[in-house]
Amino acid sequence: MARSFCALGELLPLAVVLKRLAALNLGETPVTTDASAFIKTVKKSLSEAGVDLTAPQFKALIAGLAERNDSAPIVADIKGKPVPDTDARDTENVPLSEDIHAYFAREVLPHVSDAWIDESKTKTGYEIPFTRPFYKYVPPRVHARRS
Repeated sequence: MARSFCALGELLPLAVVLKRLAALNLGETPVTTDASAFIKTVKKSLSEAGVDLTAPQFKALIAGLAERNDSAPIVADIKGKPVPDTDARDTENVPLSEDIHAYFAREVLPHVSDAWIDESKTKTGYEIPFTRPFYKYVPPRVHARRS
């Protein structure tokens, strides 16, 4: 069974969609670091080619066509808020006795100046390493040497 994508309200075989995408000639567009201009160009080209993709398909297409550029301006959403770079996302374990913002300013900002804290994802919890109090060292077996 051929894989299909929804385009213009009908199911099209993957080969037809790929043919239409190849006809877009996106390689002729100028290189840009402006993500919103790039997305507008791709959307316009898709509509001219008669290809209608779902949001996940469009996101996958953009991810495949674009490349990461650390010197590019920060990408913002419609409301002007910066869009997090999922490849650069990180977590920190902050001691409970310390203020999160003080720790962030001291330990993170000197290394990544444009980092921020997503307050909606901060959690207070405990790390309980069971191996530390219950671990008993067992030396490895001594293997007999072969002659």
